Amino acid sequence: MIKVIKILAIVILFSSCNHAEEQKLMNENKRLAYKVDSLKFKLDSMTNLSSSLFQKAFEKEDNEQGAIEIYKTLITSDSNSFWANQAKKQLTFLIAKENNENFLNEISGTWIWKETYTNWGEIDSPFKCECKRKLKIIKGAIAEFYQNESLQRRTEIDISTQPDWLGGHLIKLIKFKDKNEIRQILISDNGKEITFTEPNCVCGCETDNYKKRK
Repeated sequence: MIKVIKILAIVILFSSCNHAEEQKLMNENKRLAYKVDSLKFKLDSMTNLSSSLFQKAFEKEDNEQGAIEIYKTLITSDSNSFWANQAKKQLTFLIAKENNENFLNEISGTWIWKETYTNWGEIDSPFKCECKRKLKIIKGAIAEFYQNESLQRRTEIDISTQPDWLGGHLIKLIKFKDKNEIRQILISDNGKEITFTEPNCVCGCETDNYKKRK
């Protein structure tokens, strides 16, 4: 009888332990499931936020600076997401577009001719020709050449950017469409002087130098 009671006690104790362990596992599973659901919710929230930010920036691209700031915020807050990668592409495009527009604004205006020269020295100047020349660039799209206030030439122009493989940087080119003439554009740091020279030229490069009219 005593043996039977002991066996029953052991069975009950074992069952209790199993039940306690089972309950513990169930509680742990519930905790893990709650944590997974919470992470999913956060991930969904982040995804929705990222897509919303991208959409907002995309709709604001007419206001380039506003769109740029939103794209930067998205990239900073969620750098590895699909939407952040899309934002990086759009940001690169907008910054390039903004830089190009700034450049067109910078070269537009009236430029007074100073001299024409090569590596070997001066070819022509207002003193030599006893004349005055100027160049008007209108909205980065039209070039007008004047001599003594008389219009000599008017042409459409095209501004482009290309790599300088020797120098390892980007250069600006201007194409005067009437003569299919291409020149590299160089602007001084203060934006007050501009030169047009032959691209990819090493020696004897014909260069026109202008200063901006005040």
